[in-house]
Amino acid sequence: MGKAPSQLGAGPQTTPGLHPSGMIRSVTKRLSNITLEDDFSISSVLSNVPTKALASLYLADNKGAEVKELKKNDLKKLVAPAITVSAAKYLVENLSLEQLQVAVAPLKIDHKKKHNNPNSKKVLTKRLNEYLMENGISAYLEEHAEVDLLKSICETFDLVAGSSKADLVKQITEAVETEGLRVYFGSFSEEVLRDVAFDMKLEKDPSSTTSKQVLLECILHNHEVPEREEKKKEKIKISKTKPEIKKGVPYQDIFQHYYVEELHDWCKKNGLKTSGAKSDLISRILAFLDGDKENTMAGQRKARRRKAAAKKPTKKTETKEAAPPKKAAPKPKEVEEQPEEEELEEDGEEDVELDLENLDQYSVAELKKYCEDEQLEVTGKGKAAYISAINAYNNDDGDEEEN
Repeated sequence: MGKAPSQLGAGPQTTPGLHPSGMIRSVTKRLSNITLEDDFSISSVLSNVPTKALASLYLADNKGAEVKELKKNDLKKLVAPAITVSAAKYLVENLSLEQLQVAVAPLKIDHKKKHNNPNSKKVLTKRLNEYLMENGISAYLEEHAEVDLLKSICETFDLVAGSSKADLVKQITEAVETEGLRVYFGSFSEEVLRDVAFDMKLEKDPSSTTSKQVLLECILHNHEVPEREEKKKEKIKISKTKPEIKKGVPYQDIFQHYYVEELHDWCKKNGLKTSGAKSDLISRILAFLDGDKENTMAGQRKARRRKAAAKKPTKKTETKEAAPPKKAAPKPKEVEEQPEEEELEEDGEEDVELDLENLDQYSVAELKKYCEDEQLEVTGKGKAAYISAINAYNNDDGDEEEN
């Protein structure tokens, strides 16, 4: 049996296999005490479900139960109460306090004896729910609900009010029982619903189901499950001739007709960054053509230099501190104003000389000198080896200074 929501209030819950007192009854006796009305939606929907599928639904929540000897009608009686629980809950939860007072009044409940507050919505909800579970929704509506109350309930559920009491009862019953069916079937996994739909011959291939919601509605209305529509892949048209790199040129055309060296040269000529693979270059070019200059232009990131280590005092100066230093000859004014090269290095980094985005524009000699000055370890002797070492040094997240 499906996972039915708990009843409102603390009233006894009707569950197949359990008596309100807690004593387990036999399957045969339980089935004999349950009646199904074929005119209503619960029975009609369950009638469309094959015996095998009904047994699967019941076993999904009652593992180990014996269902081999049970016939279809027996299984319907086992499954139906769970649906009724949800249907009754849906009805009472949507009634206002005034509607509940009118609905409970004909039941002649001795509220004083039960120590109930007749003006409490929680109490009235509980009492009405108990009655519905014991006697049935349609039976209550037919015997105790007046036409005015039925019309009021129809308005609550946005139903078109019928002309007679029988029509009103039928509309309300079908509406709440349909909701009960949705809750019941919706409590199962998509895999279980696929099997049910397949057993009902609503779909040829269980794996072609579009969604759980589609399965649910098709089972309730006994409709064939629509096949999943496969989206046709759009064919990418590539230009037969080499296009000019300009605004509007497709990515695939550039990729098809241009070598990475050509793209590299184009970026260099137009002042763009030249790093990255072919796909990176194409994306950067297209972004530049669309007006993104902030993230595509080169020339902003320069190679850094190590800071020179401060000179340590010599032993001579340490041992002869008492000796007064000799006065140095005064330097010309213009010389004094010029900071020494060592002071520049100690104060900060030297002016950078290399553009990291365009290292390939430098000669091997220039790259080699930079690596020697910075004492970089170079693996290999070619230009690419020097560029790799310089990039690794400048991209290192570690300390930039040598202690």
